[in-house]
Order: sequence, then C-alpha cells, then structure tokens
Amino acid sequence: MVLNCTVRNVDGDILEHHTDIFQYFGHFDNLIVFGTEAYDVRKTQNFFLDHNQSSFENCAFVNVVVENTAGSPPKSQLNSHQSHMLFWHISTPRQPWVFRDDFTGEKQFVADTFVMSNCVFEQLSRGDYYAQGVPENVRVENCHFGEGEAHGLNPSTGACYIEEEAAGAASGSSFVYNGPDAIDLRQSGGRLPGLLVPEWIFGGGDHPNRGAYPMHR
Repeated sequence: MVLNCTVRNVDGDILEHHTDIFQYFGHFDNLIVFGTEAYDVRKTQNFFLDHNQSSFENCAFVNVVVENTAGSPPKSQLNSHQSHMLFWHISTPRQPWVFRDDFTGEKQFVADTFVMSNCVFEQLSRGDYYAQGVPENVRVENCHFGEGEAHGLNPSTGACYIEEEAAGAASGSSFVYNGPDAIDLRQSGGRLPGLLVPEWIFGGGDHPNRGAYPMHR
C-alpha cells in the first residue's frame, strides 16, 4: 500500500537505469495506491506495469496526480495480464498512456475487468498500431483527453495542465488545474456504482470532478 505521498524533482536523465514514478515487476495481488502527488517530473514514465514475468490482479490506483514538465517520450505503459484493475481519479495531463497489446505471449496486455474512471489523460493508445478504441474488457468512463481519440462513455477533450500551489496559497490546495479547457473537469465525472466515498475526497452529489482531487494544506 502507498498512502498520501508527495514526490518532487524526478529527472530521468540522471540515472542510467529506467526511471519511473510507479514501476512494478513481478506478480502483484491486492495492491493499493491512494493519494500520491508528483511534481517537476522530467523524462520519466509515470506508470510502468512490466512485461517480464509479471501479472497484476486486484489493484487500485486512486487520486494520483503527476506534473510532467515535458510530454512524450516517455509514455506510461501497461503490459501483461491484468485482472480486476481500477484507475480512478488519475491526472497525468502531459503524458500519453499505451496498452501494449502489440506484444505476444505473457508480455501482451490482456485485460479482465479493467476500469479507468474520472481520469485526466493526454492520450490513450494501443501498441497495436492498426487497432481502434481500447482493448477488450477495458472500460473507460468520464475521462478527459488532451489529444487523440476520446474513448469510452461521456468523454471530454481539450487542453489543460496542473500547477503546484505554494504553501499558504489562498486556494488552500496542493495544486490547481489551468488551461483553456480546465473548466470542463468540474462536476462532469461520475460515481462508481455502489461505492460510498466521503464527500471531502471527491466532492458531493452524483457528479464529482474529473481528475485527482488536491490535498488540503
């Protein structure tokens, strides 16, 4: 479990080995990441769920925001067999994601009950260049896309980015959304059926904001 962490100043050029914010190799079951903020991230993959003798089951990534100072490359990559996976209120508006369904065998991304909901992405794509949409058994709903295909149920599109707020800022929040289309994130998301969440986390009513919610300072 990872709970309420802050990461700053990650530079993928400094070390020779692969640098990622969330990097998982091997077989994982019952993994939870909740409330992570990463700022000033450069040339670094946000998410890398590996393809080498790996599998992922019953994992949830919730309320995660990453401020990438530059776009692609690299990309967040999802590989291998993934079952009962939830990405909920994730904000990575300056880095694309790719489902690696272009691999074969155990390396190939294969989903069984995989949900992305209320997230903010730059772009979602597939490794299989000729494939359209998202892979089989992947459900995308109430997500925002900066560019590329708008996937799933009730998508929104347009330019937005995040900026860290200074301590003591009038907003009282750890970060804010900016950009010409940031307004589209407000109260345009949806709740997961049957899931009760405290109002202070994801807003009241049936229409929470899209993307991660800032921590209060």
